Amino acid sequence: MQARDMSIEELYSIFSEHAAQINPFGATIQCIHESESPSTPRPFDSSLSLEGNNLTGIKASKSWTGKTLSKKTWEQKPDGTKFETVAVFRAWDIVEDFVEYHVGVINRLYPHCAKDNFLSYFSGLEKNIYHTPESPSKWGTDLKYFDKMLAMAWKYSPLFFKSPAEKWRAVLINAVDRGLFVFPEHIKIVVKFGQGKF
Repeated sequence: MQARDMSIEELYSIFSEHAAQINPFGATIQCIHESESPSTPRPFDSSLSLEGNNLTGIKASKSWTGKTLSKKTWEQKPDGTKFETVAVFRAWDIVEDFVEYHVGVINRLYPHCAKDNFLSYFSGLEKNIYHTPESPSKWGTDLKYFDKMLAMAWKYSPLFFKSPAEKWRAVLINAVDRGLFVFPEHIKIVVKFGQGKF
């Protein structure tokens, strides 16, 4: 399947085939956020998605021997300063191949992303196996990445949950009871976000 021809529900279905290894809803929301074009905020509409079926901005390391795309992108320093740079990204012929690789990346590098709790999935993206207090290592450099995941997930929740408010309350309670949040402040952010919603 090609990203340009894909619906949100179809991507969720592809991720669901890997449900034992990744949270399908969390991963779908991450892809939506990462693949929206700034000029036309629609899912899977970025040039990286349309040209390379790369839905989460996975960069190409020196060891990567597959297809690549060079694109302008912006990054954010820990002090909040934003800057534009050119990066080399990986490219796939079909979305299914991207999904398989993305699932592997999450399992290898982001062990805190719970497979059965989407709030924990978002929280887990904030800390990978290379993370240290002196050198934080996470999925995106955006300082508001976790907050934006929440907003995107709430926006699309009606597509997947009959009662979004009830679902979010249950997922939040589950995450707190099991200690699934990577950082305590994530609980406060979710609670504040949920005021008037759930």
